[in-house]
Amino acid sequence: MIWFDRRDKATGISSMSRTTGYACTAAVEMFLSGLFTQKGVFPPELIGDDEKCFNHMIEYQNKEGLLIK
Repeated sequence: MIWFDRRDKATGISSMSRTTGYACTAAVEMFLSGLFTQKGVFPPELIGDDEKCFNHMIEYQNKEGLLIK
């Protein structure tokens, strides 16, 4: 995967907001929807080991305009 992003000139949303904020929002959606139910502290690498969680993160960010290649 290649991560490269710039400020969205149309919305004014910064690259930092887009690359970290959207990932955090996607993670919260996973918890609230019951997609991720394990207890404890999990780094992103372990959450990404679950194919459904990984796909959710990618799809959420693509929906927000971050195209991950």
